[in-house]
Amino acid sequence: MQKKEPIGIPLRAFCQQEGLGSTTVRTMVADRRIKAFRVGRQKLMINVESYRVFVEKQLNEGMAPYTKTEAAVAARMANRAEEKRAGVKPVAKPRGPVVVNLAELGLA
Repeated sequence: MQKKEPIGIPLRAFCQQEGLGSTTVRTMVADRRIKAFRVGRQKLMINVESYRVFVEKQLNEGMAPYTKTEAAVAARMANRAEEKRAGVKPVAKPRGPVVVNLAELGLA
């Protein structure tokens, strides 16, 4: 007798099984890339078949461009261009570990 595949898997178990973060999976559900349903008030179950279809579609058709961040990237580029025109120099971020002398701060 063949074991039946589950219809849904709890969010945490699904994330562990697939190696995905819960925020990513919740975003996929919100974007309607995969389906989910609730059992009771809190238990979020991920529909296994919808995930399987999602993966198959990407394998066959390729990944669709992710456009959610396009507006943020465009705004960041516009801000950088404006800063460059205004002569504002970008603040250099420190490279490597930051060393703090606690004695100089009066904490040692």
